[in-house]
Amino acid sequence: MKKRLLMLAVGAMTAAVAAENLMTGGDFVVGLKDWRYLKTGKEMVHSVENGMLKITGNEANWGKPSPVSAIHKLGTMVPGKKYMLEVAVISQVAEGKGKAASILIRSIKDVNTSIAYHGIGGVDFGNPQKRIYNVVYTVPKNAVRCELYIQTKLAPGDVLWMDDIKVTPYEPETASEENLVKNGDFSRVLLESWTGFFKEVREKYMYILPDGNGEGNNCLAVTGNKSKCVSTFVQTVPKMDPAKTYVITANINAGLTDLTGKKVELTVRSADKNNKTLSYKGFAVALGHKGWRQYRAEIKVHPDTFKNQFYISASGFVPGDMVLIDDIKLIPAE
Repeated sequence: MKKRLLMLAVGAMTAAVAAENLMTGGDFVVGLKDWRYLKTGKEMVHSVENGMLKITGNEANWGKPSPVSAIHKLGTMVPGKKYMLEVAVISQVAEGKGKAASILIRSIKDVNTSIAYHGIGGVDFGNPQKRIYNVVYTVPKNAVRCELYIQTKLAPGDVLWMDDIKVTPYEPETASEENLVKNGDFSRVLLESWTGFFKEVREKYMYILPDGNGEGNNCLAVTGNKSKCVSTFVQTVPKMDPAKTYVITANINAGLTDLTGKKVELTVRSADKNNKTLSYKGFAVALGHKGWRQYRAEIKVHPDTFKNQFYISASGFVPGDMVLIDDIKLIPAE
């Protein structure tokens, strides 16, 4: 009896979570039944295979000034309220010149007058792995309805896959008493607790990788770029007591082949009231170690610390490099 009640409770919880998604056709279970289009040739462009949306490039649409648009109505969105847009994408587009792919929410007033388009403005064509994109969207106060647009400009031979499109009410992350680092297991796909030193770092070179084979379903992927710039993610953590010892742990897969000039570090930064750096404490990753490995370091913050931040830093990476990070914890030592 208890088992049956538990199953019913889980089923009810699952139904409640599913009901929060305002994008009913984003799992493509019923194919393209509820989608409409804004360009000829759409039959050749959109199809559903293996439970995912498959978007292909073709001669009929390549080189045209306007993109091919697939449109889906959204459920009722409250003006002034924040929502999160998510989508999983696999890109089989080798060259990105002249091509584009975006997933946008169109806000509409009156009968059919656009207020704004907002969402995921560009897909990274250079990354063939399945990747989750996400963004927070505030519905304009004068919007009466919203629609989701998938817009693509692809060449013959290009293939783009999309799945698990979700539009859900946004709830900001809250701090945990068990871990000073928010979203350290990367189970939440939106990285709003982390800020990058450069906008391109946040959007392109550090992102959630689903099914990354870490301890959880998702992990953080740190990848390379042509400029070999330092990629840094920063999260402000609660002020740490200089009299206490803390422990940093993380699971990392760092199987790079060429290690020349490359470095990854996980550290806690201590700063004074003027934001002057007092110390960095943590560990460097042993690059080249294939497979998942747990790292651990005991630290004490600077005695004059006023605020603390957690840093994930990578430097010297080139296209093709990838280090995976999962289950970061920062806790007081027992």
